[in-house]
Amino acid sequence: MVPSVAQSLAPLPAPQSDPAVQLGTPETSQNKAGMAKLRKAAQDFEAIMIDSLWGSMKDGSLGSDDDLDDPTSSSMQQLGMQMVSGALAKAGGLGIGKMIVRELQSKA
Repeated sequence: MVPSVAQSLAPLPAPQSDPAVQLGTPETSQNKAGMAKLRKAAQDFEAIMIDSLWGSMKDGSLGSDDDLDDPTSSSMQQLGMQMVSGALAKAGGLGIGKMIVRELQSKA
């Protein structure tokens, strides 16, 4: 007796899919960690942009002669600007970081 074609073929396994990719599933801890990294990167980017903008404004303004005589003044000013820029970006900044996160989330 010859088996039929349907009997001789083993059933195909069910397709495997990543549960994190399925629609309607709650976020996994890996997705949450990835989103936290994305938000942090966007926030850091915004802080760098703000620092660069403020640096350009400072360079365009006239400084005092005392600033030119003190070699540590420039370093302290740069450090202060970086700290203020980071704090501003962490508090929401100009909204550029949020726009980046929103745009990248829509693409994912």
